[in-house]
Amino acid sequence: MKKTIKCVLIDDEIPGLTFLKRLCEQIDRLEIVKVYNQSEKFLHDKDSLDFDLCITDIQMPGLSGVELVHLMPDIYFIFTTAYKEYAVEAYELDVVDYITKPVKMERLEKAIEKVVLLMDRQEPQNVKTPTLTVNTDKGKMVLLHENIKYIRVATQDSRDKIMHLGDGTEILVKNISFEKLAAALKSPQFIRVNKGEMIATAIVTYYSHDLINTSLNIASKPLKLTLGAPYKNDFIKVL
Repeated sequence: MKKTIKCVLIDDEIPGLTFLKRLCEQIDRLEIVKVYNQSEKFLHDKDSLDFDLCITDIQMPGLSGVELVHLMPDIYFIFTTAYKEYAVEAYELDVVDYITKPVKMERLEKAIEKVVLLMDRQEPQNVKTPTLTVNTDKGKMVLLHENIKYIRVATQDSRDKIMHLGDGTEILVKNISFEKLAAALKSPQFIRVNKGEMIATAIVTYYSHDLINTSLNIASKPLKLTLGAPYKNDFIKVL
């Protein structure tokens, strides 16, 4: 049986809090433990509450959402705010998600699915799933390492990269080097195979002296890559 996500809601604006509660009550696996319009009151009560997730506004009188995250590193957090300028700070804190107001049901459901994914894996709550924050042609994006399968140089500008995700999505990442990607993604899960391509080692099926076969399909065809001589030794070491 799948575990219920026990959730606390915090927002100093009561109409917004009421609306958020109404949305949350329609989501399966989500149980609303309590709602607060004062972050200090929540902080006073928190040790007596049984909850996994806190959905909170960022900018509030008294304690902000950011301060709450620092005080409770073992709890999952989803931020809601009307101010988009807080997005970068939210990502740096490694919260589960960040939703701009007015909160929409579809967007809230996606955020809860991320929590479901983390909890179903039964990971300790103080161990965050590795993520990578990148600048894309559509704005800043946070990606799970495990969803990234293949990275190649963009055709129009070599400073940009195309990321292929496991679900078939392609993302244009702006102005990032392979060196920076390698440092952020960390070997041996990812390895550069030639001057213009990097892959997740998990997609490798077999390889010869200069050819790599993978389990990733692009345009309905299995992806095959050339293994460059300067990268061969490092590639063999991590497999």
